[in-house]
Amino acid sequence: MKNFLKVTLVMLCMVFMTSTFAQSRRSSGGAPSSYGNTLNIGLGLGYGVPLLVNYEFDVAKDFTLAPFIGYHRYREYWGRYNAYYIENIVPIGAKGTYYLDDVFGLTNPKWDLYGAASLGFNIYSYRWKDATPDGWDDSWDAASETSALFLTVHAGAQYHFNSKLGVFLDLAGGLAGPSTVMPTVGLAINF
Repeated sequence: MKNFLKVTLVMLCMVFMTSTFAQSRRSSGGAPSSYGNTLNIGLGLGYGVPLLVNYEFDVAKDFTLAPFIGYHRYREYWGRYNAYYIENIVPIGAKGTYYLDDVFGLTNPKWDLYGAASLGFNIYSYRWKDATPDGWDDSWDAASETSALFLTVHAGAQYHFNSKLGVFLDLAGGLAGPSTVMPTVGLAINF
C-alpha cells in the first residue's frame, strides 16, 4: 500500500507539472505541427518483452515531457534444479524529448528524429519456488523492492502515417542495466 501511494503521488505530480506547460498546435496536413498531446504505446524487444506507455506534452519548441509507466515480466525455469523464478518490473518516471528535425535539416513531415532522457525508478517483485534436499517444496517465496532513481538516454525516430497516427522506434539503455541497449517499437497516437 505504501508503494502504491508513493507511485500515485509521483504520477499525479508529473501529470500536473507537465500539463501546466502543455500546448496544442496541430497542422491540417500529414504530420502534427507540435510533438505533444501524443500517446505512445510500445513493446520492448528483449528482456521480458515490456509494455511501455507515455503521454507527451509540449513544453517548448521541439521539446516535450512525458510521464511514463511500463510493465514487464520475466520467467525462467531451471529443469535441472526443478526451480522457477518470476520477476515483475514496473518502471515509472518522466521522459524529456528534444526533436532534432531542425538540427538535422529534416524537411520531410512524415519523419521525426529525437534524443531523450528518462528519469524514474523501478518497482520490482520476485517470486521463486525450488526443490529442497527433502524433495519438492510447493510454497512460493516472494520479495519486492523499489530501485534507486535511474537515468536513461534515448535516440529514436517516428514515422507519421497521417496527423493522428504514427509508429516509432526508440533505442534506450535497457531495464536490465544501463549498458544494455533495448529497442522499443510502437504506435504514436496524436490528439
